[in-house]
Amino acid sequence: MALENQPDVNAIPGEVAPTGAAVSDDTGSASTTPSIEDRAREQGWRPKEEFDGDPSKWVSAETFVAKGELIDRIEALGKKLKDSEKTIGMLKEHHTKVKETEFKRAVEFLKSQKKAAYENGDVDKIIEIDEKIAEVRETQKAQAAAEVEPTVNEPHPDFQSWVSENRWYEKNSEMRADADAFGEAYARNNPSKTPSEVLKYVTEKIKRTYKEEFENPNRSRPSGVEGGGTRQGTSRDTFTLTEEETRVMNTFVRNGVMTKEEYLKEVKAMRGA
Repeated sequence: MALENQPDVNAIPGEVAPTGAAVSDDTGSASTTPSIEDRAREQGWRPKEEFDGDPSKWVSAETFVAKGELIDRIEALGKKLKDSEKTIGMLKEHHTKVKETEFKRAVEFLKSQKKAAYENGDVDKIIEIDEKIAEVRETQKAQAAAEVEPTVNEPHPDFQSWVSENRWYEKNSEMRADADAFGEAYARNNPSKTPSEVLKYVTEKIKRTYKEEFENPNRSRPSGVEGGGTRQGTSRDTFTLTEEETRVMNTFVRNGVMTKEEYLKEVKAMRGA
């Protein structure tokens, strides 16, 4: 019948549409979830057939979107860190001004007492107040010097010994960055562990993560040439992070933003590797 195709005038807004019905927005057009290509296009991506740049630099829509999201996350974290540093700087400046005001107030009070002692002819009191004024000013100078001079923390003896036994820590920046991240996380989650126990954990973790760095290369070397040819070993992944990328990765790992594997995957996608 003709009435079967008429819309339900009694339908309540917000109710789930019956099976097979199109869900429409206020304009009457059907709404759909944007595809990854649509999202990429909104950010400036173009399909390969429309890309007019260097063909070797073209990336898929998925990679393009992942790159944008990674950059956004890096920028957001950078802004957060800068805001924190700014806040700490403002707080430090405030405390400095407060202390300066308190010292000044103390000296002015002592000077008023000295004036009263002078009017009363109390020489002993004048001498005593002069000593107190000198003491206040020396304390002020000592505190100012302590704030200017940075405190130098000497490395733990166990750490120095460990570094001398693990030369890769000084030679390989990527392994060093991972070792620092592993050690900091383990020590933070296990505060009762000694430095020696933390270093032992780091050593085991690094050896599992970079197993190929600790294998004897002679084990995989062929004993002879067969058929006049040479055997090709599996080529190592030469993908490396820049110092800035390594710093960002360690910050992300420490703050729980993402794991090392997730970060490397996104950087590789960003480079189109």
